Amino acid sequence: MPLKKFLVVSLLLLSGCASEANFRNMLTTWQGQHVDNLVSSWGPPASSYPLSSGGQVLEYKFWQSGSIPITLPTTQETYHTGNMKTQGWGIGSDYSSTYSGTSTYSGTSTTYGNQTTYYNYYNYCNILITTNDLGYIEKYQYQGNDCKM
Repeated sequence: MPLKKFLVVSLLLLSGCASEANFRNMLTTWQGQHVDNLVSSWGPPASSYPLSSGGQVLEYKFWQSGSIPITLPTTQETYHTGNMKTQGWGIGSDYSSTYSGTSTYSGTSTTYGNQTTYYNYYNYCNILITTNDLGYIEKYQYQGNDCKM
C-alpha cells in the first residue's frame, strides 16, 4: 500500500496545475474558427471522416507511454538458531584442565538494501472536432486519462 500512495502522490505532483477544465477551455476557444487554423496549429489529424451534411469530423490522438524506475529501501531479517561446539580452559586452581561441549545459540541479522520496481504508464487523449459544411468548428468531444493542460 505505501508504494501505491507514493505513486499517486508523485503523479499528482507531476501533473502540477494541469487540469481538465483548462483543457476544455482551450478547446472552446477553437469553436467558431476555421478548421484550417486548427490544422495549422496542431498539424494534420490522425484521421478524418466526411459527414453527409458536408462537414467533417477530425480525430486527433495524443499519447505517451513509458516506465518510471522507483527505488525503495528494503530490509530483510534472517533468524538463526543452532548448536556450536565449545572448548575452553578450566578456571580455578588447575589452569591446565580443558572442557568441551555444545552451546545453543539464536539470533537475528538484518540486511539492508534497495529494490527497484517500475511504474508503467500510458497516457492518452483522443479528440474529435466536428466542422460544418463551410469548414468552421462547431463542437468537440474528447476521451482519455490525459486530457488536461
